[in-house]
Order: sequence, then structure tokens, then C-alpha cells
Amino acid sequence: METARCPYPACARTFAASARARQADCPACGRSVRVRLVRHEAALLARQKQAGARLQGRGRVVLVLDDVRSLWNVGSMFRSADCLGTAHLYLCGITGIPPHRDIHRTALGAEDSVPWSYHPHPFEALDALRAAGARIVALERTADAVALRSVAWEGPIGLVVGNEEGGVAPEVLAACDVSCDIEMRGTKNSLNVAVACGIALYQIDALV
Repeated sequence: METARCPYPACARTFAASARARQADCPACGRSVRVRLVRHEAALLARQKQAGARLQGRGRVVLVLDDVRSLWNVGSMFRSADCLGTAHLYLCGITGIPPHRDIHRTALGAEDSVPWSYHPHPFEALDALRAAGARIVALERTADAVALRSVAWEGPIGLVVGNEEGGVAPEVLAACDVSCDIEMRGTKNSLNVAVACGIALYQIDALV
């Protein structure tokens, strides 16, 4: 067994959890949470590149990457963000950070031109976005998700994308203002997260 911490800021209690478990019920608040081991926190904090990042002057869309596993996906999103003038990238949880050769392989230097910061949990990024007056939108297929083209893209926007297997964590989804998805016509009904992110950024840019 390992020691995990509840990611909800109002709780943040530690509890015993299996190192292999992806989800667990917090014994303190009772909510189902994605397991985040305490022994990883020091390493995550040590990798923080910039603390307290703010909306910058490049644009009004900010990306929040919640536990994106593939470094190639991270690099691809850096490249899309650079092309479409994204203001900032919040890299959260297990999401890899520059400098790394696999990120550079798909970013092609965009990791040096797009402002970014690392945060152990996306709640930190969401708090910063709310303080800046941003609307927080999850790119996730949920029961109440609205079509991407139907979202009112007004004011600063925080676009949250999630893990390749689990998507945006339930506790993060609950903290978003709305969920949106991309209309599909095939049988798979899913896209690679970096591809979906690029489509969403392009769509947002076309609608404003």
C-alpha cells in the first residue's frame, strides 16, 4: 500500500491506496478521486518551471493538460498552441515538461516560444484562470457535453484536455464551467488527444 492525497483543495487528506489503483474513494470526503501518490509530490514540485503563471499577451486561450501521458502528444500540443497563438500552457500532474527530446521531436521548438508552467494538480491552474476571469471548458465527451461549435467562446478561455486513457479527471470536470465535444461520424467516436486539441483550438480561433 502507498499513501495518496485527495486532490480536492477543501479536503486534501491523505489515505492508504494501492500503487496500482487509478481510482479510489477518499475516506475523508467520500468522493471518487484519481489516485496521486504522496511520494511523487516532491519530484513533481521540483519540476515546476514557473509558479503562478498568468494569462499573457499572446492570445486569450489557455490550455490545461491534465495528466497527458505521451511526450509526443505534449509536443504536438505545444506546436498547435504556437501556430494558433495560445497564451499559455499549464502542464499538470504526470504531464511531461520541457526540455525533453521526445517533446522537441513533435514541438519542433514551439516549447521555447509558448509560455508554460508546471503544476502538480490542475486545480492550481484552474484557480489561476478563475482569478483572471477565464471561463473553463473541458474538451471531453460527457452526458451533458455540448457541441464544440455551440460553445459561446467569449472572454478569456481555459481549455482543459485530459489523459489518453481516462480523459479529464472527474474532480477536474466538476470544477469546469462546461464540457464540449467534437462531432464524430465514424465508429470509433474518439480522437487522439493532441488531434482533438488542435481541432478545438482551430475551431475556437475561427469562431471568435
